[in-house]
Amino acid sequence: MSFLELAKKRYSVREFSDKLIDRNDIQKMILAADLAPSAQKINPWKFIAIDDKNLKLELCKRAFKTPFVNSFVKNAPTIIVACSKINILTHRIFGKIQGLEYHLLDMGASIQNIILEASDLGIGSCWIGWFNEKEIKKLLQIPKNYKVVSLVALGYEKNEENKKIKNLDKKISEIKTKKIILFNKFE
Repeated sequence: MSFLELAKKRYSVREFSDKLIDRNDIQKMILAADLAPSAQKINPWKFIAIDDKNLKLELCKRAFKTPFVNSFVKNAPTIIVACSKINILTHRIFGKIQGLEYHLLDMGASIQNIILEASDLGIGSCWIGWFNEKEIKKLLQIPKNYKVVSLVALGYEKNEENKKIKNLDKKISEIKTKKIILFNKFE
C-alpha cells in the first residue's frame, strides 16, 4: 500500500466494537511513534496504553467532565495517553529563540505515526485534544516534568460498512480550488 493509499484509508472512528486490541499491535503503533522525527532526535515522548476496563472508565470520568464531550472514548478498547517531557534544555532554549514549542511538533509527528500504523493494522482511531490534563496526571501518576499532549482512542470500528476511503482525485481538485497550496509566495 502506498502512503497516499494509507492516508486515504485513515479517518476518525467514534463507534468501537468490543473486540480487544492485541498488545503486539499496540507495541507496533508505539514503535511507529518512536520512528517519528523530533527536534535534535531527543524523542521527548512516553505513551501510556490504557486497556484495563476499570482504569479506562475512571480515566474517562475524570478527563471528560463536560457532558457529552468525547463521551464515546470510554467505549474504545484502548486509550493511548501521549506525554511529552517538557523540561528538555535544548527544546526550551531554541523554543524561546524561535517562539515554538518543539515538544508539541515532536508529539504531533509521533501521534500521527500511531494513527497511521493503527489504520494500516485495520484499527480505528480518534485523536483527542479536549480533556482535563490535571486529572489524568493525578490518576496515572505522571511526573510534573511531563505534559499530557493528547489522547488517542483506539479500537475496531463497530460497523464495518461505515469504512470510508477518501477520494484522492477529489482531494487534489479541492487543493487547487481551496488554494491551500501556494507555490513560491503567499498569494
